[in-house]
Amino acid sequence: MADTVTDVRPLSPVELVLVFGIPGLLMWVTGHVAIPLLDGLGAFPIEVSWFLSGGLLVLVPMFIVAPRLARRDLVDRTRAARLGRLRIRPMTAADWAWAGGALVVILSSTMGLVEIGKHIPGFDPAPPFLDDLPLHRETAWILAAWLPFFFFNIMGEELWWRGYVLPRQEGLTGRATWLVHGLLWALFHVGLGWNLVFLSLPIFVVLPFVVQRRRNTTVGIVIHGVLGAFGFLSLASGMIH
Repeated sequence: MADTVTDVRPLSPVELVLVFGIPGLLMWVTGHVAIPLLDGLGAFPIEVSWFLSGGLLVLVPMFIVAPRLARRDLVDRTRAARLGRLRIRPMTAADWAWAGGALVVILSSTMGLVEIGKHIPGFDPAPPFLDDLPLHRETAWILAAWLPFFFFNIMGEELWWRGYVLPRQEGLTGRATWLVHGLLWALFHVGLGWNLVFLSLPIFVVLPFVVQRRRNTTVGIVIHGVLGAFGFLSLASGMIH
């Protein structure tokens, strides 16, 4: 599966630190400053504080900046070339098979980690900024507030990490890119708490591996989207508590 762009400039070690470190710092500010600040106002549930903080500080900027930075790698700046640079491609039958297999592995592994977590003192599968879940009649409107956040969460992260960063990182870390990428992606989430990082280890490893193997960011969007929806809706419905 050939790339439209084959001469993408590799990341330098300093650039690798920056492309993960700056979003990671913003995510830390989100978890430790912005969410507590908004929640302290008492104007809306803490979940909405997370949607606003994480969305405006981290995810929306990723969604906006990734295509613009990717465009700088191009001489031909047609729509097809821009999509090719971000590796946004239609899903083939093989892509769907890889996505399905990845979902089975990630979901089963995550459920195993949930069970392990039950034996860890202080472990809570629900992040502290999702205190109002499961939803009740009075808080059901939070589901509507989650929908735009969900879009920018999936598309912002996938366009940035897998669309812009991964192709450039491959020139630096080669065949091991998926592992280095996954570990750094995990560190990006540290600002949201170690419980979340622990439970998300399967996706941090498996998703980059599949996307690098298939060279198709759309596979990552599908996997991330299904898991993101499943995770939130499971907590919102009380399936996981």
